[in-house]
This record gives sequence, structure tokens and C-alpha cells, in this order.
Amino acid sequence: MSAATGGSFLFPVRTISRSKTIPVLVTTARDSIQNPPFLITLNPLVESCTQSPIDPFLWTITDKLKWMGISFNSSYNARFRLVEDGVDCEVNAPAGLHLRSSWRARNAMGGCEVTETVAVQGFFLLMPFVLHNLRASHAQLLEAMATALQKPGTDRRKFSVQSPPVSQENISWRETLVFIFGLIPIPLSSTLYLPPAFKHYILFITVFFFVVLALKKLARRARDPYGDFHLVLNRRPDHDGLAAQDTEWLNMGYWKNTNIFPEACEALALRLIAAGNCVPGGHVLDVGHACGDSLLLHLRHPSVPRPASLTGITSLMQHHYRSAQRISMAQRKEDASPAIYLYPGDAVFRPDCRPRGHPLDPSSNRPKFTSILALDCAYHFDTRKTFLEESYARLEKGGSVALADLCLSMQSGSVMSAARRWLLATALSIRTANILTKDEYVKMVKDVGFAECQVEDITQDVFPGFRQFLRSRGGMWKIMEQYGIGAWVRSDGRFILVSAKKIVPEACSNTL
Repeated sequence: MSAATGGSFLFPVRTISRSKTIPVLVTTARDSIQNPPFLITLNPLVESCTQSPIDPFLWTITDKLKWMGISFNSSYNARFRLVEDGVDCEVNAPAGLHLRSSWRARNAMGGCEVTETVAVQGFFLLMPFVLHNLRASHAQLLEAMATALQKPGTDRRKFSVQSPPVSQENISWRETLVFIFGLIPIPLSSTLYLPPAFKHYILFITVFFFVVLALKKLARRARDPYGDFHLVLNRRPDHDGLAAQDTEWLNMGYWKNTNIFPEACEALALRLIAAGNCVPGGHVLDVGHACGDSLLLHLRHPSVPRPASLTGITSLMQHHYRSAQRISMAQRKEDASPAIYLYPGDAVFRPDCRPRGHPLDPSSNRPKFTSILALDCAYHFDTRKTFLEESYARLEKGGSVALADLCLSMQSGSVMSAARRWLLATALSIRTANILTKDEYVKMVKDVGFAECQVEDITQDVFPGFRQFLRSRGGMWKIMEQYGIGAWVRSDGRFILVSAKKIVPEACSNTL
């Protein structure tokens, strides 16, 4: 560790530098220190952190400090800026304290050398206290980083980020009745004389009631069944396990001319972009963009028109941050880049949603969209119809909406009972209201007000290839294929591309 001085007498500057060689790849260390939650949560003084809903690189951090035996909290803003070999951070703290830190990862003998340099400026009477805490906490931070980076299988993107608040759900009156009637058979079977066969029947009814209740609660909690499990699926067959992956796709893919997952996912995204009539200089909204690969197509794919603005929504904070990180890196490599706005939250706008600034807020003063895209995600929305209604309000006249989505065939939909639809929705973590036949889907689009509705069935280019790919992975992927996607296919479920325009409503056509 080294230290340097400077500044004025009343507000001196002290510079501290500390480094450590860690036996990991430089790309592993660099990607980790470029992840603000990773750095923030390793600091032993940090109590909490909150990401700005507007600027993904601006964080409000609260430290728990102790002075003369008295504990207190101190909150401050920290702004991160990614650079080629690390990250810079600028902090403005209470009492006029200002810190500038830089983290760098470089090749070294025995692995990678991670170096932190911090320049601190503050009132001279506070500097001993500040420097003492800084040296102690950041020494622990560096040791914790070395441990985390060397832990097998650790994904540096998994460090927690504070998400928008999720409302607590109350048990409905129906669930209360299920619970009560599930309990009634227990005292009856023990106090009344009943034949053994009848007691077994009562036991079965009791178990059935509680299984139904458990499945209902499980389905309710499974609103967002995605995290970062998909990263392993993006490894190409020739991946050596050491090089960094350049894709993080999360959709079922379009497998017509490939058997490689990232290529199939990109092909499906390109089909959707084409269906959405994206135009040069347009305003594009990409809903459910996962870790940002579909957003990146608008910045650099040769066949995709460059928009004037690009907006993204994802309900997972982990995906929101990762997308912001990747977009920021991509922008520095492009000569020109559109205005980009990423929003962490639900796809459907509600007046009480947080943070503010939802792209589908009808009172928004942002330009209306020319294209709204939903790639393999709309069946999770609460509900799809509400999303389409809000999209219609925020589209320019002549603008398009496009969805890569699920529906039932007419044959299966006409005979499927409400109970079976509920079980299917539970198995797939989707909403019962979103399980529609093709005709029901088209009618919903027409009722919202859209016209020139086109529905293309691409089932045979999606499910067979995706199921074969999952089976080839074995383990839990094979189970997911059999009881997740397989359940949908066995119910004659379809995969479709839907597009429509905001013009004078006309009769919808379809090619299903």
C-alpha cells in the first residue's frame, strides 16, 4: 500500500493505493470490478445500496460507521464509469468529503493484479477518521474479492441489487375456504367410526385441497421465473471454458437453419424486429429484453435500422443492470448511438408503479414509439391485453407492435377445460388469462383497436429445435424440456409471431 498527499491545509488530499495478485483470468477480474453491486456489497461498511432508476451507474449507498463507540449511518452518492481495463468511481459524501477511486485489472505473474487507487479530499480534522475507515474496510474488501473470484462456479453478476418494491399479496377468500375445508376431514376421520376405505378417501381429499393451495401460491410467486441460469446455454460447442462469452440470450430461438442456441435466439429476435417494422430514426421499445442482446441488435446488427431512441423494460433488476453495463460498453465502440433509456419494472404500467418514468405511462412526455417489441415474454404479462392497450396509447399513428408469443390451436383450445388451462398455466409459470386460442388472440388484438393484424405460426421452427437442444444438455434441462415446454407441446400449443398497426381498425387477417 502507498500513500501520497496534496491539496490545501484545510482540505488536504490523501491518495491511497492498494493491490493484490489473484490467480484468475484478467477477464474474470475485469468483468467483476465493472459490476458496481459486486464492489459495493463486498465493502464491510455497507448497509444498503439503491440504484438510480434513471442512471444505472448512479448509486445511493449507506455505510454503518462507528466513532467513539457511537454507531451511525452515513449515506452518499457514488457514480461509476466503465473504462477499458476497469472502473472509475466518484463519491460525494457528507461534510464536504470527496473521493475518486479507480479499480484496474491487469495481467501479472501468477494471474491478475487488481489495483485500487483512491484520492480523498476532506476537512483536515476529519481525515484521520476517514483514512482509518477507508484503509481497514478496503483491505477487507480486496481480500473478500480475492475469495469470491476464486470460488468455483461463482458468477459475479449474482450479487444482490435492491429491486423496486413488490407488493405483498393477501390470501383470497377462495383460498381461505380451501384451507378450512381441507382441515374439516381431519377431525371427522378421527372422531367418527368410518370404514377404512372411506378414511383413505377423506385423507386423499385433504391432501388434494392442500396440494391445490400450494400450487396456487407457487404459481403466484413464480411471476419472474428467470435469473441467470441461461448463461450456460449460451456456451457454443467450441467454447474452451476460459474465454468470455459474448452472448447472454434468453428465448426459445428460431432453429430453422442452425442448431446453436445463441444463433437461434438471434434469428428469432431478428424475425421479431422485421415483423415490428423498425425504421431508421424511429423510436423503439423493447419489452422483456433480458440481459440486453436484443437491444444490442439495434446498435450494431447490419440488417437492423438504427433508431433515434431505444427504450427497454425488464422486471428483473439483475437483467436491467447487466443490460446497462453491456450497452455502455457497446456505445463506446460505435461512432453514433441513439438515445437509450432502460427502465427496471413490470411491463404493464400502473399509476402506483415505482420507479416513475415507465415507458408506457400515458402521461409521458417522451416521443411516442414507432415500434414496440415483446420477444418471447408476453405470456407472463399481467395481462397481455392490458399491455396491448397501453402499447396502443403510446404508439405513433402508423406504429407497429410485434410479439413472439404462445397460443393454443383451435382444436385443443375448444376442448380444454378451465381446470386444465389453470394446471397448464401453473406448470409454465404463466397467467391463465394469457392462454388463448388463435382466434381469441386475434379478437383481443382487434378489440384493443389494432389493425392489419398478422399471425404467423412458426411452431415447427421453434419447439423441435429448442426441445432437442434442452435434451442434449441433460439433467434439469431435460426435465424442463419434458414437463415445461413438453407439456405445452402435448397440449397442441403453438409458437407465433404477431404483428399489428395503429391505424383505422380493419378486419384482421392471419396466416396460421
